[in-house]
Amino acid sequence: MGTPTNSSSPSDGVDTLIFDLGDVLFEWSVDTTTPIPPKQLHRMLGTATWFEYEKGNLTEEECHSAIAREFGFTSSDVDETVHAAVASLRIRPNVFNLIKELKSGHRVFAMTNMAAPHWEFIRGRFPECDVFDHVFTSAAARERKPNLGFYRHVLHQTGADPRRTVFVDDQLQNVVSARSLGIRGLVYNNYSDLERSLRNIFGNPIERAWAFLRVNAGRHLSYTDTGFTLHEQFTALLILETTGDESLVNYTAVDGPWSFFPGETELTTPLPPDLDTTALAYTIVPHAVPDSTKHRVMDEILANRTKDGIVPVYFSKTRQRIDANVSVNVLHMFYTYGRGNDVRETLDWVCAALETRAYVDGTDYYVTAETFLFFLSRLLHISPEVRERIGRLYKDRCQERVGLPGDALALAMRVICCREQAIDATVDAQKLHDMQEPDGGWKDGWFYKYRVDGLVAANRGFTTALAIKALKLAYGS
Repeated sequence: MGTPTNSSSPSDGVDTLIFDLGDVLFEWSVDTTTPIPPKQLHRMLGTATWFEYEKGNLTEEECHSAIAREFGFTSSDVDETVHAAVASLRIRPNVFNLIKELKSGHRVFAMTNMAAPHWEFIRGRFPECDVFDHVFTSAAARERKPNLGFYRHVLHQTGADPRRTVFVDDQLQNVVSARSLGIRGLVYNNYSDLERSLRNIFGNPIERAWAFLRVNAGRHLSYTDTGFTLHEQFTALLILETTGDESLVNYTAVDGPWSFFPGETELTTPLPPDLDTTALAYTIVPHAVPDSTKHRVMDEILANRTKDGIVPVYFSKTRQRIDANVSVNVLHMFYTYGRGNDVRETLDWVCAALETRAYVDGTDYYVTAETFLFFLSRLLHISPEVRERIGRLYKDRCQERVGLPGDALALAMRVICCREQAIDATVDAQKLHDMQEPDGGWKDGWFYKYRVDGLVAANRGFTTALAIKALKLAYGS
């Protein structure tokens, strides 16, 4: 497959939506008691005998009598069950309201296996059905799902292009038939999944994501896998770098080393200032401190190196832990200010980590392999020397991540890294697009670890900001 430079968004060009009625827009009341269980009734409604009734070749009495004989019930049992089921139908307001919203600018049809008398009853009882441009019944078409003839009939009557049509049904076999004709088919399992899928198909993902970021401006806080909220500024700086919008985040500038938390730590163990937050601050908000402070802090970093000459995680002689991700960010700071020669041992170690794939299971402080590659992409942007040394290897390492499992943050980072290297990551961009939530944001992109307490953390604002960048790179918008 070639490398696309201006792909279309998955939502582009879709103009027609076709809904099943039963068990999608309507549901049977759970309070209804009938002589025949619902599962058995479903089987009856799928028989050839029932289809003959739908087509008008049998009267209701003839149909119920034949089905009663076939399934071992009495005709009165079938009569009572069918009439009670139809009478108990109730609309799903949330699905109906979603259809009304999607109707603007799109054609919306219904396609249902239903006998003419039952459709007349429903149409008279539920004026909400007027939301559809037309309702196609098996009775009128003399075809029924999952037969391909019914779908071809609907496509012919509406003039719909199957490639620009979405079909929703609660039965997988019906969706499979639609897909075989080139229609995008969705299996209805619950409202939440349906809403997410349809908003992602019909909405503009970039516009929806920006709306999420702006409505939550100043409140893009990180949270742990235990549900604890973190008022840290590390991720806030990355949101600022990605979006360029100061109004979205809060941070506290200091004339010296920066700390992960701008105030007192919110977790169990106090932390000294760290090189990671400091390096980000001095490259993302360089105006925050004078150049003299930056060089003084870099001198302090060099004074705290390990015996191997590698920069540590913290400004501390007693905490000389190292992390490849932190090292990359410190390299970025030193190369930004023309002092790359001062951290040669650290660069050698980072290059070795890339070559040996030491990062593939994450690190002590970061969850995924993609984080290491993402931070490296920042370094490669500002250092021709580093690009010359590892550029080809870096591209290979990005390529081998394509298509692997990942949460929204990992996918966003992967797509960004790949597209910046002209690597086709369409499969990952599609997965990322489909993960967008109804509110426009993305969630649960696990980012960093708080190793002392064994916690991992995510930030919806950061994941959403990177998703915007990734989808723009993927779709050329």
